[in-house]
Amino acid sequence: VLPGNRLDAADLEALPARIAYLVGFGVVAGLFSRIVIGRAEENAKLQAQLVEEERQREQTRERELLSRLGRDFGASLERRATLEAIAVGSAPMLGGATVVFTVDDVDRCLVPEAADGADVDLVVAWHAFAEARRPRLGEGLLGSVGATAAMRRATAAEIQTGDPDGMRALGMEWLVAVPILAGGRLHGVLAAAGRSDRPLEERILRMAEAVAERAGPALQNAQLWSDLQERMAREQAAQRI
Repeated sequence: VLPGNRLDAADLEALPARIAYLVGFGVVAGLFSRIVIGRAEENAKLQAQLVEEERQREQTRERELLSRLGRDFGASLERRATLEAIAVGSAPMLGGATVVFTVDDVDRCLVPEAADGADVDLVVAWHAFAEARRPRLGEGLLGSVGATAAMRRATAAEIQTGDPDGMRALGMEWLVAVPILAGGRLHGVLAAAGRSDRPLEERILRMAEAVAERAGPALQNAQLWSDLQERMAREQAAQRI
């Protein structure tokens, strides 16, 4: 607006036009900024709305899936069929490999009963490893879940001494274990693991707990049915004698 310290007649004559130009430019720039800011706010609100709608759809899908799994878990009272249903039904949501353990109170260890998952090599290797070296209650991550009935998770990088769960030996990147509880009793442990191509997500932890919550009553009913069958067999044998 002021080209120098001293103004001549031409500068004074052009001064109003220059000031008007700057004022007009400022008004236009302000209106443009308001339009840009308004559109940015609308885009942010729209993005937040889309994220919230997707989250609600994901929650709806999870509820429907868990409801179906609950029905599948209780479809049979046979213990073996129930264990297989838990492993096969939960595996697609829980990483590369999923193994269902039961508790052997006599030997104080966990017994691998059923396994499934997209990473077939890891499923086979993990089941064989756990069968050969059954997790002792209180030892390692799996054993500690069996002893405390509390969920635990770990990564291979966190292992400092020993490897009772075979994470390094099997090439696991992470391991999650959740207790299967019902009627105030531990009926088993649901474990999931993945390699580097399947990172651990919070959704996996959430789904593992939800699956274990539904698996508990199913395993309890299967165990009650198994106990009833054994008692009936003993009574029939006693009657024959």
